[in-house]
Order: sequence, then C-alpha cells, then structure tokens
Amino acid sequence: MPGAVIGGSVAGFRPTADADVTAWVAAVATNGGSVSSTRQGLITTCVQGLKADGIWTKLDRWWVEAAEDQPSGLTDWKALDLATTVNSPTFTVDRGFTGNGSTSYIDSTYNPNGSSIYQQNSAHHGVFIDVMDTAASSRVAYGGSNGSNYSAVVYYDGGGAGAITFSLNGSSSDRPSPNNVRGHHLATTGAPGGNFFNGGTLRGDAGGYVAVPSASVFILAQNVSGSPSAYSQHRISATHFGGQLTDTEVANLYSRLRTYLTAIGVS
Repeated sequence: MPGAVIGGSVAGFRPTADADVTAWVAAVATNGGSVSSTRQGLITTCVQGLKADGIWTKLDRWWVEAAEDQPSGLTDWKALDLATTVNSPTFTVDRGFTGNGSTSYIDSTYNPNGSSIYQQNSAHHGVFIDVMDTAASSRVAYGGSNGSNYSAVVYYDGGGAGAITFSLNGSSSDRPSPNNVRGHHLATTGAPGGNFFNGGTLRGDAGGYVAVPSASVFILAQNVSGSPSAYSQHRISATHFGGQLTDTEVANLYSRLRTYLTAIGVS
C-alpha cells in the first residue's frame, strides 16, 4: 500500500534525482549551508514541476529565501549565484529575510542588463511577501534602477494607491495590485501585459518598455545607481526573475511555489 503524500511525493519514495537540484545542494554546501534529504525532495518536486510546465528555461534567477539556513536562502536555485547580506537583515528559518527599514538589505548581485533571458520587451519579476511592511510609502521589496529607468521594482505605495506597485523595464511605476495583499506578486511584459497576485490578475497597459538599466537588484531596498534607498521591513520568502510568461505559466509558477511554501509551513 503506498504511503501518505508529503509535499507532492509519497512517504518512503523520492522523486527521481535532478541534476540541477544536485548542483544547487553542492553550491549550498560550498557556501556554508546544508540541505536535508526531506528538503531536497521537496525542491526536486518543485523544480521538476517547473520544468514540466516549460517555466524553468524562462527563469534567470530563482531565490527561495524561506529556507533551512541562511546560505540556502541566499543561493539561487537556477544560476547558483550567491546573494550577499548587508547590515544583517534578520533571517527566519523557513520564512525568509526581514529588513530593518533603515540600513539592512540583500545585494542579489543579479544585473538583468545583458541577460539572454530577461530582456527589454520580454521579462518578468516576482516576489512572495510573507509579512508586509505598510508603515510608510515606498517600502521596497526589491529594486534596480539607474535613477530614471527601472528594471524591476516592487514597493508598497502607502502614500498613494495604498497598494503594491510595480515597475518593469519602465521609467515610472504603475499598475498597482490590491491593497495590502500578503503573498505572491508578479509582473510580466506582453500584450496586454499584467500583474498577478495570489493567483488573480490585474491587467495593465502593454508596451513602452525602456532599455534595461545596468544595475544589480537589491532585495529589501532599491538600488539607485549603486546606492540603496527605500529600505523596507517586509519579510521576503521568494524572489524570481526571467523572461515573459503566459497567463498559464504564471498560474503554474504560482501553484508550484505555493505548494512548496505550504509544505515548509508558510501559511
């Protein structure tokens, strides 16, 4: 008789080993962390699901900050890049990183400019916010800009729309999501383009995308030409960047991420 289902796999069984996950586990070890066999199984299920959905090849970076230890949360699943903390944002096991709203953030070291996947007219970025910082306006989940053009910015606009607001390869921020929504937010290029939140959709206008500025993305703050600003106290559980996604791919990405986060206790 088969065992109980745990996190998308059957107790006593494991999904077939995945070379990308094996490489990520090795990278985490090199970075000073470790990955339990149970967690590796959950990650393998998620990654193989993203591959089956045709999404994995469209990802440039995929950080899941909600991890067993800090090195695991800073090591990108896709490119194996190691993000770096600045001024010690708080790490909570299986929940993610929280900023202090004044000095702490994560330098992802990811610069979308020049990427073969994240491009001016074909791009997406997304974040899972576990705890919202709504203390003031311009509380940034992540951002990268040259001061006038923005590759990727997600922020709480408490002083204006009172909502999560996006910029995606643009010169201004617009297309807000509903007020104070905790969870997954994603923006993608396309026609008509749109923002997606917790499985729902809010459409925005298409087109008008500017050249991607050369700036690495900071998490829990915005990088403006190399300087952090608009620090937040959000708690971030996942961040990802890549090429344009269809509505079906957005829904599937959310489902894979939500299943994984639920399995590790993120409500």
